[in-house]
Amino acid sequence: MPSPEQVLDFDTAVRSYVEHQAKEAKHDLHKRQFAYILSHWDSYACQVTGEISEQTQVVVLSFFPRDYRAQDGFDWRTTKVSVKGGGASFFYVSYDPVGKVFRSIWINSPR
Repeated sequence: MPSPEQVLDFDTAVRSYVEHQAKEAKHDLHKRQFAYILSHWDSYACQVTGEISEQTQVVVLSFFPRDYRAQDGFDWRTTKVSVKGGGASFFYVSYDPVGKVFRSIWINSPR
């Protein structure tokens, strides 16, 4: 189990990665999405799951509004968050735990 300090350090690292991606954004839509994400950063919850992608371990960080409820009885602590649409309210960051580097970010489509 990570310590509170490790969680805070990781949160800071994820935000730095997102800020860097925002600076690199070329399209107006992406710039607006990143601006939304960064201005609402503290309103997101984050679900962390592990996956194997092309025989490589990947940690997927799923960000979603803290008040998100897919349906009655939904508990994001026991059920994987998977949403289509919703725009910048839902985004995902992949992390390579072996290389200790963030690999990519996906922002849901607006619809």
